[in-house]
Amino acid sequence: MNRELLIHTLTLRDTSIYRNISFLNTGTYKHEPSMYRNNLYKIYDKLDTDTLNRLLKLKPKKNTKQ
Repeated sequence: MNRELLIHTLTLRDTSIYRNISFLNTGTYKHEPSMYRNNLYKIYDKLDTDTLNRLLKLKPKKNTKQ
């Protein structure tokens, strides 16, 4: 997986996690703050590829029914 795709996947998962946590706390999905993914991108962009891969392995995958 290339670096850009790693960062995209991480920010997408973080956004999903944010919305799921808000749902668990309030019973409704809450959108993330403005520029949330862009701010995450700036942070993740400073990390090397190995670190991004390790982070991706730590993040839970969304359960999908097939």
